[in-house]
Amino acid sequence: MGSFLFDLGQWCTIYRYPELNTCEIVTQIPSDRGRDFLENLLDDYFSDRSPEERALFEANRHFLASLRTMGAACMVPALREPLVKQVREFMMPLIRAEWEAIGSGSGQARP
Repeated sequence: MGSFLFDLGQWCTIYRYPELNTCEIVTQIPSDRGRDFLENLLDDYFSDRSPEERALFEANRHFLASLRTMGAACMVPALREPLVKQVREFMMPLIRAEWEAIGSGSGQARP
């Protein structure tokens, strides 16, 4: 049970947010190189998929990343407080903006 969207959300959690320094902590790769890696990975992954699939992912990128972060918060009690704070203070504003774009018709349907 699962979806490629959740897996890509995991990659975003690690490589997409230089503000959180997760890339350097988890992989020892500088954040700017990690973000470039992620964008190249996504371009390659979606190269043989429909534009609609890429648009669905892009419209929900932050939401999908937050799911993996919340999963980690549930599985690692010592990280629960900082990860929940990360989702509340950093990711929720990004998710709200995604959902507002979807509601205004400029985004895609939610997964």
